[in-house]
Amino acid sequence: MLGAYKVKEELEHPISIILAVFLILFAVFLTLHNLTLKPTFIDDFKTGKVSFEDISDIYILKFDQVEEGWPFTKSDYDKKESERLASKKQLNELIKILTKHSTNGFIQSNHPATMYRGIFKIRLNNNHMYYIMYDVLKSKGGLYTELDISPSDEPNLNNGKVYGNYLLVTFLEQNDPWYRDLYFEKKKPHF
Repeated sequence: MLGAYKVKEELEHPISIILAVFLILFAVFLTLHNLTLKPTFIDDFKTGKVSFEDISDIYILKFDQVEEGWPFTKSDYDKKESERLASKKQLNELIKILTKHSTNGFIQSNHPATMYRGIFKIRLNNNHMYYIMYDVLKSKGGLYTELDISPSDEPNLNNGKVYGNYLLVTFLEQNDPWYRDLYFEKKKPHF
């Protein structure tokens, strides 16, 4: 009985009540936010809303957080240096890696180091856009990517979903010109 009295006494304290209400409201917010997230490129591709034939272009955008900051608008993305993936083989390979090998949520890792960051801009034939921010992370298990993917025509990645992907790193080593330069620079012997 003494324990119940102590809990009652602590809940009568105004700060405890405010904190309890805040935590409950925050839990409700997170639940509703996850239920109302719009579908991303991966979702739309898997459901058939988008197909290989719908994709017009895919660009790799150079990301420099220090110089340019985080992109939030279409014009922020348009200002970035970019390289178009030229071949259908590259497009198909990237789409397969993204749609078949990405997992919902974060890949569990203990304090990974961010090695590189870049952006894909996927433009459809109907001029709708998808933006994918990717981080190449390094942990004890090796390199992997974490993806922030926005819904269609939503440049603010805060409104998207997070995915993890192990296979994308190899694609980036071969196709992202800025990561490729960084990757091969690290492979050179330093004397």
